[in-house]
Amino acid sequence: MNASWTQIDHINMAIQTADFQLLGRAGETALTLSCALTNIARGTCQIEIRPAADNLRPISPQALMGNLTIELNRRVMQSSLLLTAAHFSDLVNALARPAPRPASLTLRLAESLTVSIQGDLSIEKETEIPILDISFNFPTR
Repeated sequence: MNASWTQIDHINMAIQTADFQLLGRAGETALTLSCALTNIARGTCQIEIRPAADNLRPISPQALMGNLTIELNRRVMQSSLLLTAAHFSDLVNALARPAPRPASLTLRLAESLTVSIQGDLSIEKETEIPILDISFNFPTR
């Protein structure tokens, strides 16, 4: 790989909007985040987060938390994640507080992505990558 391309195993994002959803008569909850990518140029990511049982099990053998889908011809990534009920509640509460600037998050991926030094993503086909971990940063005053 030449010097103008690099491998990354994480995606950084700034949260633009967060919507809390109460779904149906069963009262299931979900959090939908719309994020701007910050270490990949010209892209966004729609993330759906749901609470799981306290004994959180992997969604698949490779993914501890969820999956990230990257379409070939669109600049919108999709992700669905599970968090423990306690972490989900903490996240909803943290996002509800006013902040001086947007919160951010980092997805740690099970596979590396190829990105140019200008931030352009290089993929050859639609890609689904397991998510190993997620970290949030909430600004304070």
